[in-house]
Amino acid sequence: MGRALAQGKGSSSYVGPRWIDEASFWGMASGVEDVVLAVLDAMDGGVTIVAVYDGFDREVVPVVVGASSLGEPLVRVVQVGGFSRSGHRAGWRVMRIRELSEVSVGWSYGVDVLGGYDPFYPWVYYVYAMVQ
Repeated sequence: MGRALAQGKGSSSYVGPRWIDEASFWGMASGVEDVVLAVLDAMDGGVTIVAVYDGFDREVVPVVVGASSLGEPLVRVVQVGGFSRSGHRAGWRVMRIRELSEVSVGWSYGVDVLGGYDPFYPWVYYVYAMVQ
């Protein structure tokens, strides 16, 4: 799998992901570099990450790393295991990287896990990296 830059499609109202440069992103990610590096390694290796988020154990496939319009580091994921406050175990989520803890490597996944993923709509304001 791995991560790469996406090629955007033209549109009159939305022109695709807003890419953020490396220096700007790492400035926003100050204090959570180890977590970001673990997430990026998982994206490169095509593996899930296991972490605690919002008080629940989660197993997720990281798909997009970026930031909110206010500079909050975010990761868009597909949750494939664990629990959530809503009770829904599986599905797409955007998580605050600062709230991820106890991050470790999970298992390899197949592309079928990414059903409905469209790199043209990353669901984070600024994009640093995304799965192609």
